[in-house]
Amino acid sequence: MLRWLVMLSVFTQVSYAAPPRSQEAPERKSGREPEPSPRRADVAEEPLLIDLTKVTEGCVVQGYQRLRKRLLGLENVSQIMSLEVWGDIQDYGPYQSALFHLRVPRGSYVTLYWIGPDGSVTVPIENVRIPADRDVTLDPAGIIVPPYGNEQWVAIATLEPMPLGCVSEAVMLAALERRLKAVHGVGRWAVQSSELPTK
Repeated sequence: MLRWLVMLSVFTQVSYAAPPRSQEAPERKSGREPEPSPRRADVAEEPLLIDLTKVTEGCVVQGYQRLRKRLLGLENVSQIMSLEVWGDIQDYGPYQSALFHLRVPRGSYVTLYWIGPDGSVTVPIENVRIPADRDVTLDPAGIIVPPYGNEQWVAIATLEPMPLGCVSEAVMLAALERRLKAVHGVGRWAVQSSELPTK
């Protein structure tokens, strides 16, 4: 399960990484997704700095089973928008930091939902602006804590920022539906957490 640490002066390094070569990003497997622009590994780009305290509030909620079920049922169906989401590793150990890698074909605002093995939903990234056609790595200062098990990431990219509203399950479901009615892309990734330290 992800525990999100909030610090007043957290700055996040945004760097560029590729999906693991041994596993394609989920949206690439679906067949009808738009192909991303060719990546140029020979071009060095300056890293960006994003102050997450100004672009995301995030939240952690428990018992929101309808929200969890809706999120786990999402797939990318858009022919004009996609979102690739992947992690730096697949297996996490106790207190290990979690990094998120993202790529979109159009400049977008991304919200990421982390669904823990106990059914809780953490939103470590809300309406973070991601540039088009660039691999971006975000570190929201989250660490892995119990309970351990299968962890699901579901991310949604929209062309405009949209409020999340963590005050109730009904408000969060309504915010999710607003995102899904707009032009959007959905990205998925799964990881495993364990009480044993990673090797």
